Amino acid sequence: MHVKITMKNPDCVFEAISRAAVDSVSDAYGLNEEEIQELIKSRQKEIEEQVSKWVKYGEYITIEIDTVRETARVIPAI
Repeated sequence: MHVKITMKNPDCVFEAISRAAVDSVSDAYGLNEEEIQELIKSRQKEIEEQVSKWVKYGEYITIEIDTVRETARVIPAI
């Protein structure tokens, strides 16, 4: 049996993307605070584009669980 669960949580998606962007520049040396903030913004946009395949309207994520195979997958956003 397949069970589809759609979750809506814009804060969760935004916060995860923001954390990933900050983490990705944590080892950037020699940049001032303004340059770091610009790099973080740029990374956020890049990550948003990359995850948009699975996140609809920036907040909806659908997971399909196969109870027979005991697997789960994220359904691409349409």
